[in-house]
Amino acid sequence: MNNLDHVLLLHNFNWLKLNLALWLHWGTYWLILSRKVNETKSSESTLARLQHVVPIAIAFSFLFGGKWNFLHLNDPILRTAFWEILGTLITASGLLLAVLARKHLGKYWSGIITLKEGHRLIRTGPYRFARHPIYTGFLVAAFGSAVCLGKERGIYAVLLMGIAYVLKIRKEEKILISQFGEEYLIFQQEVKALIPRVL
Repeated sequence: MNNLDHVLLLHNFNWLKLNLALWLHWGTYWLILSRKVNETKSSESTLARLQHVVPIAIAFSFLFGGKWNFLHLNDPILRTAFWEILGTLITASGLLLAVLARKHLGKYWSGIITLKEGHRLIRTGPYRFARHPIYTGFLVAAFGSAVCLGKERGIYAVLLMGIAYVLKIRKEEKILISQFGEEYLIFQQEVKALIPRVL
């Protein structure tokens, strides 16, 4: 097999399907871990939960769903094997960050905005660099999938997901401030929410 054959093989491989497989494997792992958490002390309402879940679902449909031709979101931007492979690596890195942060959070984690029994503030591991490294990981992974997709709708997927997480962070941090008070306010001053030293 010569170099041209290798290039064609890489280009013909469906990297977006591999991206989707990474997300599905991550989702399965996430569900398994969700059973190993403390009892919930308080949590958000179903309506509040939907305000986060619905935009995320739409974002995923932009990345992995239909053609979206009727919204003219299918215009190609980057469509080479290089960008597809790079996007897949970024997706894997983001999901790995989310898993590491989730494992570090341990029994205090929840997929919805909650306080757990005996909840304490975590400021170690990935939480030294970002207050919400799980969300950082999700957004990095979504960006990777958008790069792999190489179409305009990927940009909108990442923007929609980013808005959803910013709104969720605002709600979540109100609860955390009510629980931890000055301790969390200091955490906010010292550590950025999503991107170290930036945002």
